[in-house]
Amino acid sequence: MAEYQAKSNSHLSFEVTKEEKVIGKISYKNWLKFKAVLNIGD
Repeated sequence: MAEYQAKSNSHLSFEVTKEEKVIGKISYKNWLKFKAVLNIGD
């Protein structure tokens, strides 16, 4: 199983990394909601 890390850029966005390489971003529109958008790059 792969291991990923999420590092906060602000209270609404996080960079997702694998092996110290940025592979995507998680963005929330509202802090108290659990619905988020995950963008994965090449």
